[in-house]
Order: sequence, then structure tokens, then C-alpha cells
Amino acid sequence: MNYQANMSGFASAVPSEGTTQQPSIVVIQQPQKSSTLTEPSPDYLGLSICAIFCCWIIAIFAIMKSMETRTYNQSGDYDKALQASSQAKSYSIVAIILGLILNAPPIILIIVLNIVARAN
Repeated sequence: MNYQANMSGFASAVPSEGTTQQPSIVVIQQPQKSSTLTEPSPDYLGLSICAIFCCWIIAIFAIMKSMETRTYNQSGDYDKALQASSQAKSYSIVAIILGLILNAPPIILIIVLNIVARAN
């Protein structure tokens, strides 16, 4: 290769006569969805609605995650659907357990007070 000065003062590589320049090949790979799941995840909407009666504050988040699971399933994004499904189930279970823990003592107290009142 011969080097020649161009207008800007920098040297540029120019192929010498009789030589051929190989064309450059650039391969750009498009990102692929890496989903290994092929079927929709359960949305646990029924469990989330039942959890409303135990602890509604947490159950609202469970319902939101259940609806998010449905949306991801419909769009075909099964990895995100599985993650949202797992969160919906977890929130529902926490709401039910917390609701039972918080609501059991008052119910037991009312039953005991009724029994004591009838005994007198």
C-alpha cells in the first residue's frame, strides 16, 4: 500500500496499482427473545380476589400482578408472565396468612366473651 497525503494533511492508505482490496463484511446479529417457556403462566386471579377478604391492602397488589400476568401471557412474553405470576401467588398467600393472623384473635375473643356471658 502506498500512503498519500490528502487535503487535510493526514496520510491515507491507497491500494497500489495491481492489488485488489478485499471487501469488508460486517455481520450484525439482531437480539432474539430468549424465552424458554411456551405456555401461559397461571394468573392466580381467583386466589388474589379471595385474599381481598383477609388483608385487602396486600391483596390489591396481588390482583395487579395477576392482571399483569394476563397481559404478558397475551403478548407472548412468557418469562415476564412467569415472574408476575409468582409474585401474584406470593402476595396472595401473604395476604391470606396475615389476614388470618390479624383476624383470628378478635374472633376468638368474641367467641370466648359470648361463652362467658352465656354462662353467667
